[in-house]
Amino acid sequence: MFKNLKTPHGNPLQHFWNMLAYFGAAAVLVLALTPGLSVAGGLIGVALSGVGLGAVTLALGIAVTIVIRRVGSLVQTGRLLQYGSFWLAAWLGLQGLMLLGVVSGVDSAAVSSLIVFGVAFGAATLFGEVPWKGRTWLPMRRKSK
Repeated sequence: MFKNLKTPHGNPLQHFWNMLAYFGAAAVLVLALTPGLSVAGGLIGVALSGVGLGAVTLALGIAVTIVIRRVGSLVQTGRLLQYGSFWLAAWLGLQGLMLLGVVSGVDSAAVSSLIVFGVAFGAATLFGEVPWKGRTWLPMRRKSK
């Protein structure tokens, strides 16, 4: 299924799992270390909620990015749209946790979700999982035939 997928990563499935680990770890850190934030279930609740938030953020971020690429006929979404997609996805995931009553005491879901996104993408970029070269900040349209 993933054999013909074009990606700057050698193994797209391995990249997915690695990014899931980055987002899960970032979400666990935010849920565990944000002052005033409360997660039902103690440490196990923080771990499960963090992994769930990381998975939702990754899946929704990918989905939003795909939709933007298709609708805009883009060959590359650019960092601004891609980063915004993942920030939105983290915010939606955190809103879902709050709606379910798993997380409470969030003063600013926008800031908390920005930190989840920033830590995950920052660490993944720092450790070479997310390529820096060859990417633009602005979207690039697909050349018309």
